Amino acid sequence: FMPGPERIQKTRGRMQIYLNNKNIGDMGAKLIGNELKNNTDCISLWIYGNSITLEGATEIAKGLKVNTTLEVLDMHDNNIGKEGAKVIAQALKQNKTLKTLNICGNGLGPTLPQALSKHPTLKTLFFCSSYG
Repeated sequence: FMPGPERIQKTRGRMQIYLNNKNIGDMGAKLIGNELKNNTDCISLWIYGNSITLEGATEIAKGLKVNTTLEVLDMHDNNIGKEGAKVIAQALKQNKTLKTLNICGNGLGPTLPQALSKHPTLKTLFFCSSYG
């Protein structure tokens, strides 16, 4: 058993990566962001329930800006907040491949960042302030 961020390096070459509820936190999010910059294999990334905050969302956003293969990103039930959602939205202005994004349960409040609501390739967007 490898807890937390140590799992991330074992994901190369996989089309679908599931790191749900693995306690990766912001340190793991930074590793994911770095992997996204060069990864040409992964099309689905599931990282929900990992205590990722604005800091981690910022690192993931850096990778999303240049990633050319990821189509599905599920990061619900973290804690990115409104600012984290804005950072992701800004990154997606440069990303042309993401089709599905789940950011429910991140304390976003009632307002969806404008860049997400009008993104040209997003076909499915799960947005809610919390589950319940």
